[in-house]
Amino acid sequence: MTHVPLDNKWKFSVYGVVVLPGAMAALLDAGQSAMDFLTRHQQGNWGEALEVADWERNDEALENGGAILSGYYLHNGTLLFVYTPGDRTRAVLFVEGEDPHNAHAPA
Repeated sequence: MTHVPLDNKWKFSVYGVVVLPGAMAALLDAGQSAMDFLTRHQQGNWGEALEVADWERNDEALENGGAILSGYYLHNGTLLFVYTPGDRTRAVLFVEGEDPHNAHAPA
């Protein structure tokens, strides 16, 4: 696995990134980069699509090793999620209807 290093602006690091097919199609359609959202996610910007309680839950997850979920609106209006499990093995970009829990980063 490739380790994405922790930079002084990032709150946590991950060992791999997976972009599920629906997310890839939405990003291409919107003309946006997965890296922009991954960076925001790792910097602790949980996204405009989440409620305050979700932001607080993510902040707590940084401290206790829980899962983190961010939500962002693409230029085309699609809601893009970024999910990182508590073990920080990967970040999964997905859209509604896709399941991030069984996505694995390539070795």
